[in-house]
Amino acid sequence: MKIMNVGYNILVYHVNSFDKVDAVIKSFNSGKNKLYVSEEDGYWAGSGMYFWDNRGNVAYWKKDRERKNIETSVLSATLSLDEENVLDLTDEDMVNSYNRMWPYIAKKFNVEKDCSPGKKLNYICKFIPKIKVVKLIGYYPTKVENKFFSTREELPHMTTTAKTIFCVKNGDRLSNVNLVESD
Repeated sequence: MKIMNVGYNILVYHVNSFDKVDAVIKSFNSGKNKLYVSEEDGYWAGSGMYFWDNRGNVAYWKKDRERKNIETSVLSATLSLDEENVLDLTDEDMVNSYNRMWPYIAKKFNVEKDCSPGKKLNYICKFIPKIKVVKLIGYYPTKVENKFFSTREELPHMTTTAKTIFCVKNGDRLSNVNLVESD
C-alpha cells in the first residue's frame, strides 16, 4: 500500500537573545531566510535552529535563560513539515532504520561509529540533503510531573517531562517569521 506524502504546517517558537532573533526576522523579511544556526554536535539534533511547539516550553526556556542573566526575545514562525523533508526521531521505526544505516554513513565520511547523536545527525543530513527538519522528543527528568496527571510510572502514561523539539536545518521550511510580543 502506497501512502501519499501529505504535508502540514505548525506554529513554532524560538527563544534567543534580542540581537539573534532580530537578525533572523530581518533576514526573513528581506527574503534571505537565513537561520540562526546552533553548531551543535553533542547530544541533541545537530546543527540547526531549534524550535519549541508550544508557549509553555517557551516560558520554560525563557526562564532558564533569564536565571543565567541572558535577556531573551521570542520569535514565532510557521513550520512546514512533510515526510520527505523530516527526520522524525519520535518514530522508533525511523530511528532503527537510521541506526542500521549509520555504519555505512560513518564509513563514507570517515567518522567514528561511536560518536554523539548530534554528530551522527549532522552527517546523516549531509548524506541525505533532503532532510531539512529533525523532529525529536527531549526528556527533562528534573521537571516535576504536573499533578493534573494521575500517573503510574510502571505503565505508559501522559507526561509533561517530555518536550517536542524541532531542529530546522533549512530556512525554506519556515514562513510568517515574527517577533512575539512580551506578555
